[in-house]
Amino acid sequence: MKYFFLMLMLAMQSTFASTNIDSNLFKDLEQMDALLFERDFYRR
Repeated sequence: MKYFFLMLMLAMQSTFASTNIDSNLFKDLEQMDALLFERDFYRR
């Protein structure tokens, strides 16, 4: 659950960034989110 707040903060910051940085950041966030979810899922 601690990762959720990190993702939220990064997503909020990205809204203030320029659009081309925005799209790249969201792609990275999606990949990172998926990796973290898998890691947490298999740990349980």
